[in-house]
Amino acid sequence: MTNRGFFKALPPWTMLAALALPAFSATAADPLPDYLTKSMEWKTSDGTLLRPIHVSLLPDGRLFFFEPAFAMTPSPFWVWRDEDLPDAVTVSPNDPPLVNHLPGVQYGQWHVADTISCSGHTFAEDGRLIVVGGTRLVSDGPPPWLEPGGSEDFGREDFAAIAGFSTAPAFSPATDSWSTLPDMIGPGQANFDDPGVRWYPTATRLASGEIMVTSGLALVLPTQIQNRSVEVYDPVSADWRILSQHQDTPAAIYNRDYSHVFQLPDSVADTFDILMMGERGQPVLMSTAGPQRWQVSSRMRPGSEAAATPNHGTTTALLPIRLNADGGYSNGAIVMAGGQHQTTLEHSIDVYDPMTDQWLPSIDMGIRRHHPSTILLPDSRILIMAGHNDSGDNPGYAQYLDPSDGFSLTPGSVQMPETRGYHTVSALLPDGRIFPGGGNDDGKPGHEKPSFRYYYPDYMLKPRPNLLFTQTSFKLGDYFWVLTGDRTPISEMVLVALGSMTHSYDMNQRLVELPIVYSGDYGEHSVQIGRAPISAEIAPPGDYMLFVLDAARVPSVAKVITLTR
Repeated sequence: MTNRGFFKALPPWTMLAALALPAFSATAADPLPDYLTKSMEWKTSDGTLLRPIHVSLLPDGRLFFFEPAFAMTPSPFWVWRDEDLPDAVTVSPNDPPLVNHLPGVQYGQWHVADTISCSGHTFAEDGRLIVVGGTRLVSDGPPPWLEPGGSEDFGREDFAAIAGFSTAPAFSPATDSWSTLPDMIGPGQANFDDPGVRWYPTATRLASGEIMVTSGLALVLPTQIQNRSVEVYDPVSADWRILSQHQDTPAAIYNRDYSHVFQLPDSVADTFDILMMGERGQPVLMSTAGPQRWQVSSRMRPGSEAAATPNHGTTTALLPIRLNADGGYSNGAIVMAGGQHQTTLEHSIDVYDPMTDQWLPSIDMGIRRHHPSTILLPDSRILIMAGHNDSGDNPGYAQYLDPSDGFSLTPGSVQMPETRGYHTVSALLPDGRIFPGGGNDDGKPGHEKPSFRYYYPDYMLKPRPNLLFTQTSFKLGDYFWVLTGDRTPISEMVLVALGSMTHSYDMNQRLVELPIVYSGDYGEHSVQIGRAPISAEIAPPGDYMLFVLDAARVPSVAKVITLTR
């Protein structure tokens, strides 16, 4: 089959010849399992150390951070492009808009401020980062850390009240500017009538292009009041609408550190298109349309009977969406790693398949991880790293989980010297490196580490295919072409969504394998024609990293593309 018809959609070959193509530069290197760089710090120009607990990868390769606001001021944010291993990175923090919310004021003895730390965030179809909810801090009198010589060594007992709030600002990477969406409207429990108020909510980009917001706490102190309502924001109408009221939403979806919510690539029983998992370890299916909204599975995560909230401290990811079901799981299955202290889940990896409503046999990590990170690698393995054990000790090395090899688990060879547990931020970068930073080992605010490293997975130290050129955007179902160097045979193409992580959970993480319909040589280079995902359920439109892989599953450096309707 020559696939000559596909060339009608391509630029003339003479245009390809005129392109200024970079030379193929991959060189052989001694193969090493992995590599970890030195530790680097974030700081302001006056030397103040910064401790981010939220990170998002922007389409131009910059990293977007914001950190807790322990000084009762709005959460500062900054945008930063990584550099070549400096000892410290100096950044200029800014304040996001919190229209109609408290900017940090004093009412008599009460000090009140809203901060977008502990918010949820994901990228919208138009490239904006949508941030929902956050933390309202109320202090009875000046907080101790504002006093001369004060310390940031404090706990919840230092606050008169902690609550969520209903703001939803959006950051545009194209203009480096903020806008404010209408406030959220979903009401919580009947005895708390302030609608849309959420602390630790989850934001999920749907196939429809809407942003779904799930769960969170309305009030944290002096008592906990949940808001389990589910609502969606429509970027076209700029309105919120409620899908499920608090009292109609199963309690099993709730997780104090964000409900884990996934847009399924294919509906279950032609009805349910969303999978949720809370701290109980009980799968819940949801329909965004239709009369039957919820279905709660009776199949709990193995070992979840050991505690009331066994999934607290678990990290979760949607497994790679593959062309062929050759990995022992259905597309739509999720992987869960780690869990609550003093339970078997703390050292377990489990896979749940919503298409069969079954759990695969548990995998013992051999080490305990509470709040680890799971990062989808471009070769479709899952990297599990960071977290801490019952004593706050460092698990050390990262581990590679390979679904295509029977979910084999292989350790890396390098150990991270410091513990990066609660509040760790991690992201896959376009060149294939992993960015791990922040995190603490005792759960106390202000104890996050003001440092980061780069982690080089094993494929970084091998000769890599060279993705020279591709289209900057293509539509769902369209055919597209890529130009690769040195006639390296290309075996796979994958899209990986731009990461957006907080508290070890990436709300925008997704990997989709693409079909290759043609591959041939062009001079000293090679041309491949691929096809974009055929539905928004498989890959909700937005920005993705496109990687190509050789026959040994070694990925190229990515090109960032925009998937449209």
